[in-house]
Amino acid sequence: MADINCNSDTWREVAAWAAKHRQDAVDQLIAGSSRDDHLRGQIESMDELLGLVSDPQPGIPQPSY
Repeated sequence: MADINCNSDTWREVAAWAAKHRQDAVDQLIAGSSRDDHLRGQIESMDELLGLVSDPQPGIPQPSY
């Protein structure tokens, strides 16, 4: 497993970008395309990227005084 801080703003942006591009590829695949193999490859790549980390751990609670 990669050493990725899944609670960082950077990872959250990367994960959101990958999820959007994955969904776009799925939508294109469902609609029918002459590039089905390419789209399947994109979906697999996004799945692998998103799978680099497990579910985000809850953040450290901030004390309230």
